[in-house]
Amino acid sequence: MSGRVVGGAQTLSKMPERFPGAYPRSLVRGQGARVVGDGGHLFIDWSCALGAVSLGYANFYVDAAVREQVRRGPIFSLPDVELEERVAERICALVPCAEAVRFTKTGSEATEAAVRVARAATGHDIVLTCGYHSWYSWHAATREEHPGVPDWMEPLVQPFQYNDLKSLDLAADCAWSMGDGRPGRAFGSTGAPRGKRSTGLAVRGVAAIILEPTLFEPPAPGFLEGVRERATRLGAVLIFDEMVTGFRWHAGGAQALYGVTPDLATFGKAMGNGYPISALVGRADLMRWARLASGTFGGDCVGLAAADATLERYQVGWAEGRRVECAAREHDDVTAHMWRLGADLIDGYNALAGTLGAPTRMEGQPPHPRIVWGEVPGPDGSANRHRASLFFQALAQRPCGPPAPLFHPDGINVMLAHGAEDVAHTLASIRKAMLRVLEAIERGTVREEIVGHSINPAPPWRTTQ
Repeated sequence: MSGRVVGGAQTLSKMPERFPGAYPRSLVRGQGARVVGDGGHLFIDWSCALGAVSLGYANFYVDAAVREQVRRGPIFSLPDVELEERVAERICALVPCAEAVRFTKTGSEATEAAVRVARAATGHDIVLTCGYHSWYSWHAATREEHPGVPDWMEPLVQPFQYNDLKSLDLAADCAWSMGDGRPGRAFGSTGAPRGKRSTGLAVRGVAAIILEPTLFEPPAPGFLEGVRERATRLGAVLIFDEMVTGFRWHAGGAQALYGVTPDLATFGKAMGNGYPISALVGRADLMRWARLASGTFGGDCVGLAAADATLERYQVGWAEGRRVECAAREHDDVTAHMWRLGADLIDGYNALAGTLGAPTRMEGQPPHPRIVWGEVPGPDGSANRHRASLFFQALAQRPCGPPAPLFHPDGINVMLAHGAEDVAHTLASIRKAMLRVLEAIERGTVREEIVGHSINPAPPWRTTQ
């Protein structure tokens, strides 16, 4: 290995520092819910490629569609209009706010497009934001540390807290306090948001409110409705970032599950079952501005073919090579399966922790929970993740029997390929890993038993809800 890959991986969440030192470094093959490491070790994958794999690795129908498209051609000098229209129609049939679609390749690209559309359509500048939406400069400016992003961008984005309408009101007030408060009027910056210095830039009112409709914490009663009402009152575009929730919480996204319709929404990850594709969708009158988002690979036919086959699975069932209409349209069988197995995993984990007296819990919602350990601060009072590191190390290295469960320390996902037997085997492995940590706590040797480094927390310029 030459070590020429910056950080050891192309995605921050896959870099070695995000896992304990003894964790597998590489995966080379997948089938269903199983993946194989470069040493030939077999794992049950509960990360699902950071949520990008929704049906399962090497899904027959998706991969067959991709192979056929590769045979025909991955991209052309003119669009494959039939393919683009078919995938767009599938999305519009599933997602409440979708009247038109613009295809992109990554989540960051889609949310950048959403913000650009909102600013162009409203003539306003300021974005009120909650959660993580991309590594792009417009969003990175909200962080205390934003290397490579000029300070003058800070006044253009105001953060607020999830499930806290008062913090949203404060962010909106802060935005208006930078000028005369009249929509569409240019005004000079007179205040310094979030304690930052004023830049003297001329900025105009609130263009958009963007948030993940949910992630680990469910929306409090009235919260999403309150955000919707405030966006309308401010004349701002409401954007739901459904990169995680899309095609996991519901076939139509969290907006369909909770009954609150945004003006624009972004989707990706699960919609292509592992192939790179994302989309900006929304009201037709706003989406006419989406032509601003233009790139050579926006109409890449391979990603579109994968999305076509994946979304077909959400619309219809597959059995013995035949299309079978789903029985439950309001909550289709794919996401119902994710909710059911995720709930079984959460309940089983927390029952084991209670029985064994382990200072840990699995929290969040069934399609995307996470594991939290009660840690003892370091001698200098700093936070650490030593117990979690030993747990994930033990889980990967000491399974109940092959294959070993493979979790991401920052969050778990469920795919259609997972079965009840995977949950049962995973819980058996979890029990052994919990006992290993409890024994180390009793001996006072938690840190010493971690092979290599412990898990480093996410850097301050990359945080989530």
